[in-house]
Amino acid sequence: MLIPSLLELSAGAVSSAIINGTPPTENTVLLPEVSNLIFEKFVQNFELLVTRRQAKDICTSLKISKIDLRHKVLRRIDFWIIRNQNLVSLALGDLSGLETYTIDHSEYFIKIHPMLQSLLNSESQKSLMHLDISGFEGTFTPKWVCRTIKMLPSLKHLILSGRKILDREVRKIGKHLPNLRLLEISNTGITRIDGISRLKNLEILGIGGLISEDSGVLMELFELKNLRVLDLSRKNCVCCEKTQLLNQYLSCNKILPNLEFIDCSGTLCTNESVWKLAKSHPNLRKISIIETEATLSEIPNVEIMSLANLSSCIQCLKWYKTQVNYPITASILREIRNFLDVDYSIFKESEIRECFEVVCETIETFPDGQSIHRLIADVLYQMIKNGRIYPLSAPQRHDMVHHLLNILDFWQNWYGDVEQTKTVELVWACLADEIFLSTPNLNLRQIFEVGLEAVLFSQIVQENCPISMVKSIHFMDPKAKEQILRDPDYCRNLLKLLHSLYTRGKTKMYELVLKLMKMADFEDFVRAGGITVLSRHLKKFSFCKSLKFLIKLATRIPESEVIRREFFKWENLGKLVRFFHVCKKRNSEKLPMIKHKTYLISSLFSIILASVDSENRQFFENHEKMLISEIANFAPKSMFPFKMSTFRHIFENSKFDGPVLWALYTIQVGRAHDEFPIYRNLKELERILRNLEMSNGNTEIRVKAMVTREAVMDFY
Repeated sequence: MLIPSLLELSAGAVSSAIINGTPPTENTVLLPEVSNLIFEKFVQNFELLVTRRQAKDICTSLKISKIDLRHKVLRRIDFWIIRNQNLVSLALGDLSGLETYTIDHSEYFIKIHPMLQSLLNSESQKSLMHLDISGFEGTFTPKWVCRTIKMLPSLKHLILSGRKILDREVRKIGKHLPNLRLLEISNTGITRIDGISRLKNLEILGIGGLISEDSGVLMELFELKNLRVLDLSRKNCVCCEKTQLLNQYLSCNKILPNLEFIDCSGTLCTNESVWKLAKSHPNLRKISIIETEATLSEIPNVEIMSLANLSSCIQCLKWYKTQVNYPITASILREIRNFLDVDYSIFKESEIRECFEVVCETIETFPDGQSIHRLIADVLYQMIKNGRIYPLSAPQRHDMVHHLLNILDFWQNWYGDVEQTKTVELVWACLADEIFLSTPNLNLRQIFEVGLEAVLFSQIVQENCPISMVKSIHFMDPKAKEQILRDPDYCRNLLKLLHSLYTRGKTKMYELVLKLMKMADFEDFVRAGGITVLSRHLKKFSFCKSLKFLIKLATRIPESEVIRREFFKWENLGKLVRFFHVCKKRNSEKLPMIKHKTYLISSLFSIILASVDSENRQFFENHEKMLISEIANFAPKSMFPFKMSTFRHIFENSKFDGPVLWALYTIQVGRAHDEFPIYRNLKELERILRNLEMSNGNTEIRVKAMVTREAVMDFY
């Protein structure tokens, strides 16, 4: 587990205070190093639009020197924050929201020079050393290079990957930025790098995706004697055709004397090419051959970055997550997933734990990576499924919950997108694992609340989501469980969800939510309209579980006036009577389930009738006749597991013959099938009936008890 430092914890607390509108009150401006960390936390934790109040608090409290907004859509309010800081490093993200600085003609243009002029104050323009304006769409307007470079005299690092630039603009960069040390122009659509030889101080160069038929296109490259890192890998899609860059590099028969690392990922690289590179470059220390035909794993004095095994994949992931290389990172995660899926037992526990830590760090590096998040969720699922989670410590499992919920939070509107749907599906599959959820002190309440929010407000509900909710409640500590179940909104929300699933026809999920309903306080459930909802749903979802739940509620009628009042509403009774008639019509030897439902609805009526006051008896005589007429017409194949207290309640409280007849019939059927709990406890039943018979109570009840006991004695 990565334990945050005190500085990181403090920075997180300050950023949260700014978000909540309660910034530090001291009239002191924090140092740049601390301010940078606080602003980084602010950007990570706050994805909504920044308010003017928050922007003002940031500008008055922080002295920021580095701003990274690569994973954020740039808004007008961000201009004000950036302009009020003296920066040495600036990384911008999505620029499509700035209509003032875009031109929509046949293609998407960005007025980068006036935008930077508006963003950077005079001090930042003088001191800015690192500028990242990479992206995957948009072309900069003409003459942007000369104007921008003149404005930024101290620039040392320039990252343009993904933007469309022209070959002549590379020449202008070489002419006007001789002190440049890092240049990233991968996947910019260039076909030549003429003029790059002027960058004598260049140490890191990325030209992946350069496509040219000219074998000598890279000749100027060898004028860069200080070049340490050469990146030939793609930054867009590794599934595209592999480039000839490495072959063109080798065909020049020249070397870069100080080259330490060359990235050949996604090129036409072979074992022969790797050997040739290693032999010809004396200072070469590392070669990446991911997504190539090369299969070498070892070369003396040279580290080979490949996906040969899990350990090498972990090391590659550590490197590429720092490079923010989407396609190669995705390839590594895909291979890790495959390794874990094939044979989990061959890996050391320390290896699994290290893999987990690096994967979690990758989530933070790619907070908006759609494919990355899907692959990460798949890797975590491989670590969880079938009890595989044992190598991970309790703190690591707590971290996993945090990261999984962050992914869900980012992809809230996932429905309609295949990849996002798969991501959410995998996350809920992880959060539904019993061994994982049984981890001590896991934040099960947060999992439950996120699940409840998801099923209530999502257009589509993942099946594992309510499963996770049920299991979270099951493993939750009693205090937290009671707080949730006692919440007055709990029953209302679940009934709303239950009705939503009913209208959508989601049978399995309906039954899962019904399990959650049974955990709630019965009176809260009834007050929220639970009896009305379940009675109404019997028309379409006549589950035995629904009927059993209603029976369980009905046995509480003597104890609760709220439950009595709801059951005796004519609206609810009418729905139950209609369902009774439907079951009677459908009864058949070939439909044992319908016969079981008829038995259950009869049981429900028996308990209701047993609870009727003597003064209201006349209103229920028709219901008793209906019950008596039906008792002899069906023989259920499976029994409802009644408790002895239910029988005691019927015999002691019934003012009708129907419920007693129902009880006798149940005992007879239970004996015939040898499966009813009452039959297996006949001695206890006989004792109850004997006590009733010998009591000084109502004569009618004593007679009923005697007749019933005699019937029971015949079963011995």
